[in-house]
Amino acid sequence: MTDFEERPHDRHTRLAGEFVQKIVREEMKSGGDYASILVILESIMLGVMLVNHNLFGMSPRKSAMLVEAAGEKALERFLGLEKEGKL
Repeated sequence: MTDFEERPHDRHTRLAGEFVQKIVREEMKSGGDYASILVILESIMLGVMLVNHNLFGMSPRKSAMLVEAAGEKALERFLGLEKEGKL
């Protein structure tokens, strides 16, 4: 990897940040609040579960377990940012 290439983890973090900011900005312009942002998150989670089912034949239960594990990983990353003073 060269100095100009992003590591996959960094690329995923950047793309997710851009995606979230776009959605939140649009929702807030429409008068949204934290509850409406959580409904959007729920819809995204459902979309991921449907992709897991349709592309990989994954059961709803297994997909839900993986989505839950991703939530736990996100919490770990959030706590890491907090510990580093990056919040």
